[in-house]
Amino acid sequence: MNGICKIDLDGKEIRFLFGMPAIRIFTEKYMTEYVRQSSKIEGELDPKELDNLVREKIGDFKTASYIVFGGLCNEAEAAENEMPSYRDAYNLTEEINYQPELIKKVLDTFNNSRATKELTDRLTPVKPESNAKKKKRLIGTE
Repeated sequence: MNGICKIDLDGKEIRFLFGMPAIRIFTEKYMTEYVRQSSKIEGELDPKELDNLVREKIGDFKTASYIVFGGLCNEAEAAENEMPSYRDAYNLTEEINYQPELIKKVLDTFNNSRATKELTDRLTPVKPESNAKKKKRLIGTE
């Protein structure tokens, strides 16, 4: 998918572009908040527990607002328009969050964009091949 999304909000067309700039903006905003939240948690925790606590503190809405911000900024940059502020994106996320079909469309476009898929593929660990499969592949009997 090309990562382009258009929604109609109260008769106004809003465009999002989810390419590499949007992914970078989303990642920077999310990781900054992740580090900020994790530094507030005291005590020794299992890494998975810490991860879950931090994700709960950030929440789905804030994560969605980072995605919206990235898509708006990427679109503005591509169209050579003025860059939106994070406050604009946050307010827009509040508006479209009450219309499930709109927020779903934006988030689905982000999740299915080529840039997101490439990043996800890079971050997904590859299972090691079994020795039997390696031998078959090397011998050419696969």
